[in-house]
Amino acid sequence: MMTQEKRGYMLRENEGQAYWFLNALVLTKASSGQSENAFALQVITATRGQEPPRHIHYHQDEWFYIIEGTMSIHCGDDTWHAESGAFVCMPRGVPHSFTIESEQLKMLVITSPGGPKGFDAFVQELGRPAEQLTLPEPEKPDLQRLRQIAQKYDIEILPPAAY
Repeated sequence: MMTQEKRGYMLRENEGQAYWFLNALVLTKASSGQSENAFALQVITATRGQEPPRHIHYHQDEWFYIIEGTMSIHCGDDTWHAESGAFVCMPRGVPHSFTIESEQLKMLVITSPGGPKGFDAFVQELGRPAEQLTLPEPEKPDLQRLRQIAQKYDIEILPPAAY
């Protein structure tokens, strides 16, 4: 087992720590702490036009499993069209971004390793606890704050970053 207390647990569909993060709803199912810093697992729901800017994770690899919706993923020199049931691997150190093609997208996101520079910690610091399990009211992110906090987690926001 990989939990701190050496016990299993179960979360239902709408259970977990919920955050509003870059105009998305992020529901953490397994935090870095729960996996002894091996990984974090989150369900992210976002809408078209609310994608993060192109960026690089220097500390961790990232995987997407598309639950519902469609998206185009740009990873290095590759571009893929992904729909429900697709699985995508984006290795650390490779620039990537995505474009949501459907009205809404829901995906399972795994990032590894976890730890103090884990993606779940980045979500907690940049985002805020969700008041309800809905998408937040869209707002223009503060790019300077995004870059500063991302840098702490070994994430580089690449130009042109615009919202």
